[in-house]
Amino acid sequence: MLTLYDARTTLDRLLDEELSDAERERIGKLLCDYIDHVGGECDTLAIAHRHEVSERDRHFSNAEQKEQELRTLRGVVGQCKGEIAEMADAALRLCDLLSNRPMSVDEADAVAALRTSMKGRQARDLIAALRDSVRKFAALSIIMRLLQKLRVTDNVREAAEKWAKKQLHL
Repeated sequence: MLTLYDARTTLDRLLDEELSDAERERIGKLLCDYIDHVGGECDTLAIAHRHEVSERDRHFSNAEQKEQELRTLRGVVGQCKGEIAEMADAALRLCDLLSNRPMSVDEADAVAALRTSMKGRQARDLIAALRDSVRKFAALSIIMRLLQKLRVTDNVREAAEKWAKKQLHL
């Protein structure tokens, strides 16, 4: 295949020199082949560019979807916090009602354990677990957005996602 320099030199010869018809036809064919090759390369680049744009748009759409899911999860965590607090209050009221009635030793121990746990220890642990899971999800979505902005290959993205999930214990 001709280089750009060869194509220019050939075109100059075609325009400036007195050539026979056979030589002119051979040079014309060489130039047409070169133009076809360059056109094919341009088409390939255009297809690759369209693919890159569609992939970028798809990744952006995925990032927006993950962001929406994260917002939803934050709302769920807030709702769960409220429900856990209500459940703790109800359990404490039940413990108060039960403590006014005669109970066996096992029942008294169970009520005491329930009262202790509802005063906050288990409720705080549940809230902390929910908060940690949302933080992990947020960290993973941030990592995925960074990888998308860096335009890494699929292999690198998959390896990074696998590593992040392992680090976050997901």
